[in-house]
Amino acid sequence: EAHFGYVRRGAVMELLNPGRRPERRYFQLDEGFTALRWSWTDSLLVSEITGVAHEAGSNAFTIDYQATHALRTESVKLSMPLACRSAAEAALWVGALSALQRLDVARQGLDLRQ
Repeated sequence: EAHFGYVRRGAVMELLNPGRRPERRYFQLDEGFTALRWSWTDSLLVSEITGVAHEAGSNAFTIDYQATHALRTESVKLSMPLACRSAAEAALWVGALSALQRLDVARQGLDLRQ
């Protein structure tokens, strides 16, 4: 439960864009725990998250998600690599986002064993 409070308050992380310099952003979950925000206009819905990958001991992790464009009917599989200040901080984010993603899948009535 402590990790939910931590990610709700938020933290500075680096958005790792391949081929570009890392961008420092302040990430936090919204009040309803339904979206991850990093600016007034940029966010990712928890329902769009398809997985969270983290290598033990690393300060980096990756959020996999499916985005549906307003003008298209198909969705696109994307990933967002992030780096925290420490491996412990990354583990908090991974734990909270993974739990929220599993809860969202269960709420939608999908098979959690996939």
